[in-house]
Formats: sequence, structure tokens, C-alpha cells
Amino acid sequence: MTPAFQDKLTEIRSRFVAALDVRGQIVYEAIISIETEDNQGAALQAAQMELHKIAGTAAPLGFKELGAFAADFESRISAQLSCSELNLIALKTDLLELMETIESIQLDASPSNWMRGSPNAFA
Repeated sequence: MTPAFQDKLTEIRSRFVAALDVRGQIVYEAIISIETEDNQGAALQAAQMELHKIAGTAAPLGFKELGAFAADFESRISAQLSCSELNLIALKTDLLELMETIESIQLDASPSNWMRGSPNAFA
């Protein structure tokens, strides 16, 4: 891998990590709104769409665990959409794990870890 390519990849990864706050917030708001929304299906579909974006981008950029978790969460939402009754506890549990995973990635991807050569930074 050339240094120029490595620099570009680092830039893309940095933008992805920075955008995780917004993406996580979209999923959070969709899941939380289920309790008050009349159209729970639309809220779940919004969360599912954002999770699909995270899953599709995370793994190729080296965030394999996040990508796998987002894909699994997306699948569980699909299963919930076909049920007559939503399991809010399961959705909120998955949501909490997603938010914790995002926070962990952002901490590991901080510039101070890049300088130390953290094995988890963009691993």
C-alpha cells in the first residue's frame, strides 16, 4: 500500500468515525420513537436503513465488529417488522450495545491513539 493510498484511507476512516455520532443518533431516535410513534414500522425502517449504511461501510474500512453487529441488528429489526408485537427490550438492548461500540471506536480512533500506534485504532 502506497503512503498516498494509506493517507487517503486514514482520511476516509476519520470521516467515517466522525459521522458515527450522527448515524448512531439517527438509529437511537428511531428506536426511542417507537414508544410514541403511531407508525412504528416507519421508525424501524429508518433505523434499519441507517444500520445498513453502517454495516456496509464499517467492515471495508476495518471496523469488522461494528459492521457485523450493525448487520445483525439490521436483521433483527427485519424480524421485528414481521412480528405482530415488537420486543422493545431487545431493540433497546441492541441500541445500547451499538452506542457503546460507537463510543469505543471513537475513543480508540482518537489522534492520541494514532500517535501511540494503538492496535485498536482502525483495526
